[in-house]
Amino acid sequence: MNRSRKENIMDLKQQLNTPSQNSIKAFTRYKLATYVCNIVVPPYGLYRLWSRQSEFCLSEKIAQTFVVSVYVTTLIQSLI
Repeated sequence: MNRSRKENIMDLKQQLNTPSQNSIKAFTRYKLATYVCNIVVPPYGLYRLWSRQSEFCLSEKIAQTFVVSVYVTTLIQSLI
């Protein structure tokens, strides 16, 4: 009985340590390029963010859109 319990614990540890297929990867090449475009060329960055081939999930799209809108608003206010 003790042996099966240890095996069960080892199996659970292995399951917990394997990477999830649904995990969000924040720093892929596509996402890094989009982050840079959001600062340098915001309209193209938003296009990359909302395109169908985008790797971003909906919550990331909404957060990045908010960040870009605040950035552009601040940039315009500083120029006026």
